Amino acid sequence: MAYQPKSYRKFVATTATAAMVASAVAPVVSAAAGFTDVAPQYKDAIDFLVSTGATNGKTDTKFGVYDEITRLDAAVILAKVLKLDVDNAKDAGFTDVPKDRAKYVNALVEAGVLSGKAPGKFGSYDKLTRVEMAKIIANAYNLKGDDVTLPFTDVNDTWAPYVKALYKYEVTKGKTETSFGAYQNITRGDFAVFVYRAANVDVEPEAPQVVSVSAINTQGQEVSLTDLPVNGTIKVKFSEKVNKETINVNNLRVFEVKDNVPVSIASSKITLSEDGLTASVDLDGAGLEKGKEYKLEVKNVKSATDKVVDAKTINFTVSKMAVVTNAYFEGNAVDNDNNAPTGVDEIDIAFDEKLDPSTVTNSNVSLIDLATGNKIPVDLWITGSTSNVIKITTDNPLIDNKQYKVVVENVKTATGEKAEAYSKTFAVNATTPLTSPITVKTLDGKTVGTGANSVWPKLTSGIQEAGNVYHAGLQINVAIAEKLDPSSIENNVQLVEKETKAVVPVTLTYNSDSKILTIVPKADLKEATDYEIQFKGGLKSAEGIYLDPSKKTEVITSKSYVFRTLDVTAPTIVEITSKNGDSGLVVKNAQEFTIKTSEDVILDNTNVVLVETGVDFNDQASITAKRIAAANLQVTPVLGQKATYTVKVKAGVLQPNKAYKLVVVGKDMDQTTLVTNSANGVTVLDDAAGNTLKKSAVYAFTTEGNDVTAPKVVKVYKGNDITDETAVVTNPTNIKSTDKFTFLFDEAIQDGANIDASKVKLEKYNGSTWVPVAGFTPANVVTTAVTNKAGDKVGLTVNLAGVTIEDAKYRLVIGEGTVKDIANNKNTQETVFEFIGTQGDDTADSVEVKVGSIGSNNVFTPSTAVDKKIYITFDEDEIFEVAAASVKVTDKDGKEVAGTLKEISQPTGLTTFGGANKVYEFTPAGDLAYDSTYTVTVENVKDIAGNTIAKKVVQFKTVAAAKQVVETSIVDGAQAVDRQKTIKFKLNATDTLNYDDTVPSTVYGDGTTAANGKVTLYKGTTAVPESKVELSNDGVDYSLVLKEALDPNTTYTLKIQTSDGKTKVVTFTTGVIATDDVKPKFVEFGQVFDVDNDPATPDTYGAIGTDLKLTHTVGSNTANLLVQFSEGIDLTGASVAITNVSDDKTVAVLSTTAIDRVADANNAKETLSIDPVLNLASGKTYKVVITGVKDAAGNVADPVTLYVVGK
Repeated sequence: MAYQPKSYRKFVATTATAAMVASAVAPVVSAAAGFTDVAPQYKDAIDFLVSTGATNGKTDTKFGVYDEITRLDAAVILAKVLKLDVDNAKDAGFTDVPKDRAKYVNALVEAGVLSGKAPGKFGSYDKLTRVEMAKIIANAYNLKGDDVTLPFTDVNDTWAPYVKALYKYEVTKGKTETSFGAYQNITRGDFAVFVYRAANVDVEPEAPQVVSVSAINTQGQEVSLTDLPVNGTIKVKFSEKVNKETINVNNLRVFEVKDNVPVSIASSKITLSEDGLTASVDLDGAGLEKGKEYKLEVKNVKSATDKVVDAKTINFTVSKMAVVTNAYFEGNAVDNDNNAPTGVDEIDIAFDEKLDPSTVTNSNVSLIDLATGNKIPVDLWITGSTSNVIKITTDNPLIDNKQYKVVVENVKTATGEKAEAYSKTFAVNATTPLTSPITVKTLDGKTVGTGANSVWPKLTSGIQEAGNVYHAGLQINVAIAEKLDPSSIENNVQLVEKETKAVVPVTLTYNSDSKILTIVPKADLKEATDYEIQFKGGLKSAEGIYLDPSKKTEVITSKSYVFRTLDVTAPTIVEITSKNGDSGLVVKNAQEFTIKTSEDVILDNTNVVLVETGVDFNDQASITAKRIAAANLQVTPVLGQKATYTVKVKAGVLQPNKAYKLVVVGKDMDQTTLVTNSANGVTVLDDAAGNTLKKSAVYAFTTEGNDVTAPKVVKVYKGNDITDETAVVTNPTNIKSTDKFTFLFDEAIQDGANIDASKVKLEKYNGSTWVPVAGFTPANVVTTAVTNKAGDKVGLTVNLAGVTIEDAKYRLVIGEGTVKDIANNKNTQETVFEFIGTQGDDTADSVEVKVGSIGSNNVFTPSTAVDKKIYITFDEDEIFEVAAASVKVTDKDGKEVAGTLKEISQPTGLTTFGGANKVYEFTPAGDLAYDSTYTVTVENVKDIAGNTIAKKVVQFKTVAAAKQVVETSIVDGAQAVDRQKTIKFKLNATDTLNYDDTVPSTVYGDGTTAANGKVTLYKGTTAVPESKVELSNDGVDYSLVLKEALDPNTTYTLKIQTSDGKTKVVTFTTGVIATDDVKPKFVEFGQVFDVDNDPATPDTYGAIGTDLKLTHTVGSNTANLLVQFSEGIDLTGASVAITNVSDDKTVAVLSTTAIDRVADANNAKETLSIDPVLNLASGKTYKVVITGVKDAAGNVADPVTLYVVGK
């Protein structure tokens, strides 16, 4: 696991008045303090969970401490606490986990923390029991308690190991001394406590292990340790990163097994992988003897955290086969780059043993052109001082910039041992990747200069305040002149933060056609930061040429490309503090204040001003009278502390018994006289990138003397009651003209005439500035102060009565001097409170959904054809944004329809609400289904004022498809078709078709009606008689049974025309084979008996019935039952069972015989004669079951069940 904290404590800072845009700096408080249901015993645990970002509670004010937690909620919280890589986790295959939270469950399953409750089922909404909790927490924090005896009697053997682990480390003490409460559901509060306690356990880590051992040959192919080439390499993988210094010839040693004789391995032959997990022991040159057994001992290796890896011995046997020692182009050894010189026509492959010339043949040695896959004609020789080299020559030189492959296989040595199968892929005089300079551009086509401050750092698009420049979302497109091997990109291209060397997780996409490599970080980049695109030597061209074959795992610094991200975030003031507090400052002494900003800025006495409270920043006379001269302020950065500055005020400058405020000037003051009058020398604070401080920061303080502390607003309530329930904790929305707000001061105030209502303003934001709202007057300010529980007058109420509130952003401004405290000190701090208004008309009717298309003339035409698009219109043009997740289209089964959503200009015909509408177009990824109902859901859409449009659900049904043939068992133009095999075809919808041998061939055709609903098989132009075929169907599946075989080697045409006039024509030619594939069918049953009750006439056949669903009375209790089928039958393997249903007794069958009862020309025995042992009894019901009857071709009839009653 990636998360093993010890004594972890972390708290978060929140503002006490989050809804209020206040000038004062908010205090740091506990995260749990914001929840009203958190008892002291839960406080630390909930602070911990909130601080890690794992949860924010169930509401703004409720954590849900006593609510039972579901398995899904517990999984999400735990995955976030553990900081698992949820975005790259493998899908666990659960069907009951919502898509947006599946990644958390997937990550926990992949980490071995938890599992599902059944195949494919996680049990997302099942409550988590205490034993289930014990298992996942013990797994998550690797807690084990095998040496512990549990005192609990309600924990079975399945769960005991996990409960023991929690009990050992005092994560739990149980519900009582003897009960753990094993199968009780756990609450959110208790779950938080268990996670918090487990996270603080100090667990002794297990010793690292050797987890696997493998071997490869010189070509990188995996080979067996029992047949290891003499120049092979052994790979040893560890359970965690190891110390590179301990991977050496002393700690990884090779010995002969027989006599334990050590083998000398060069130190350069033992290496460690870049990730620190795998050691390689290269045996080439170690002098191993073929056919002998050796062992590799791994001892004294240490992990990166200085833990000793458990020792491991690995036995291996050296193969007797000959191995390739080198390959040569024109007599020169092949370099690691596999790039042959131009004009090459000779290749040598050298083995370590003498070869058998008879095995060096063109079937065993070949040269292949990889572009075509064709073998190139070559001549072969055995050369070398020991006849150990295969020389391959071509008639013509190989072609530049092409790839070839040498393959050697099935070659043997002179002693008959096999030689190593060998292949070498190489190119001829190919270009190395990145030979030409690369070009780097952003998504919007802007060229990224090396080292230039030019890249937008955010994944989403936005506007840079400095210069008001639009930037597309973060995407870096690298144009590379040489085509790359896509498989080499992932491990050889990386984005790195230059200063920290941290590798940035990115998604890499390469387009081979355009030769553009796209780099998209998985998270926003840091602002104003240098990043470097790095390429490793293992990057290959399409021809297989490495950037630097000698440094495949190293960064080739000469090819790196550095760029700098933009600074796009405005600075903020984090806090302002005073060395001597905010009251009673001694005027004869110098005073010092500290200002902390969110980033480094140029802070000086042009953007920091010190004034007396009550100053009017729009009155130059007031400014001149009440401003402390800039020369008396010394603003300097604090050495060694980032973004921290001191403001020193000279001694004797301040006056006693006065209230002052230190102001850092922001954009909200850029139109005041203080800033616009250049004589004042005051400017708005910007950062180095030109981003402006948006909100001025004010620090108020008083000098020594009488009570001069000004009253301050500390909280805002909705309505005129000061209660926890009415406190506003976020900028409220959907505020109407009937609402009112009460501003709570930190001390008692005077009411009545002492409240200056003229200083209270209501302003509306028009998109660029704040403007006064008509209808708001001093009468909206209630001059009777609101009292608290102690009876102190501490609240000022402002109502919105008489004001037209629209869908917009508003703010109430409580100006300086609005109220007085008991000592007549006026409030010296302007309080700004923002809210979102609504005119109350944002209902579901504000959204309309239509289906259709927009033509080239920008006119909308409604249509529910399956290839049409869906259009969503809104009853105002000021919709902020419609995210893709806000529009969901589902089919009749609730499955979401994939597609794309984009905003379009309003077309003619889509003015549903009149005037300017916001219009979005949803394009399904593929055609919709015919005659099917779809549901469009639009929700969570807000206008620019923040009002949420009510959810809209619309259903529509697509047009029905024209009935047509979609599949036939015989394709048009088929030859040698079986002459008697049933012809089958399928429709796209249910239709009634009939075989008609009277329809001329010429009347069939799309759009005609004469042949609608007809099927005809023609021999030439003559219809095959209806008596020779049988047309049947099962819904949309039709079968044309050929009762007689068609003529051999003859052309036939099958024509089918649906009731919608859609025609299908299939022409085919028969062969000589005639296969009967039609099974016998039940026709009727009867008996031969004295039908007319006249003894003078002979017995005759009498039919009893054809409907197997009915019970029939026989004509004679003694005569055989005769069951007729559609064709001659074979009773081999058939069975007949008769049951007396009335008495529940089995009736034995004396005999069953196939007879030819029907007088026809073919003399087929199509009738089954059944002779029961006993006569049927009068009034008794019998069940007769016949199975296994087949025809001469072996087609087995469906089972026949009939019911008869004795006469």
